[in-house]
Formats: sequence, structure tokens, C-alpha cells
Amino acid sequence: MSIMNQILGKSQPHSPDDYVEIDMEEGVAAAAADHHLHIAELDGQVAAMEVKDAFMDGDIIIADITRLNAKSGLGHIIDDLERLASETGGDIVQKGDHQLILTPPGISISREKLTA
Repeated sequence: MSIMNQILGKSQPHSPDDYVEIDMEEGVAAAAADHHLHIAELDGQVAAMEVKDAFMDGDIIIADITRLNAKSGLGHIIDDLERLASETGGDIVQKGDHQLILTPPGISISREKLTA
């Protein structure tokens, strides 16, 4: 399976072992960054609170929502995150059935695909 299919969610859920660390000068990027991009796995209210905290810190979140269902509060959690994004000037999109992308104020999410 291609890397793009993996990124775009056309494969099984990922584990931390699926990510490959790219060799850079140790700590350079992380030390210089004011904000981060987080990969999250939403599986309930506790995880949603961590996503909200990261969002309020000005970070970008890509959240896997495959473990959520109506019983675990999928609709409520998505509504809550949409309200948070709206009230703060952030942005949120749901990509397919598997991912939410949440950005803080000042970063909008384009609804148009880039083409080669």
C-alpha cells in the first residue's frame, strides 16, 4: 500500500510503531517549534479533553475516530469540537469516516485537493 493511502486513511488504524522517525539534527525542530501537529486516537471523552487542550495551546490535531461510535459519544464529541473551533476561530473538517482535522485560529483547512 502506498504512503499516500496510509496517510489518507485507506488502511487499518496506525500504531506509534507505524511512524518512521526521519533522521534530523537531534531536537532542532522540536526545540524551535512554538506549535505542534499531534496525531490522536479519539476513543472517548478523556482523549477528547487531551485534543481540546492541545488545540487551546495552538496545536494542529489529526484525530483517528475509528474507535468512536454512537454508543461512545461520537456525535457529541464531534459537536463539542466543532463548537470549540467555531467559538475560537479555528477550523475543523471530517475526512471520510476515519479522521478529524482540527486547526487553531489563524490556520484554515482548504477544502480543495492539491493536484499534481
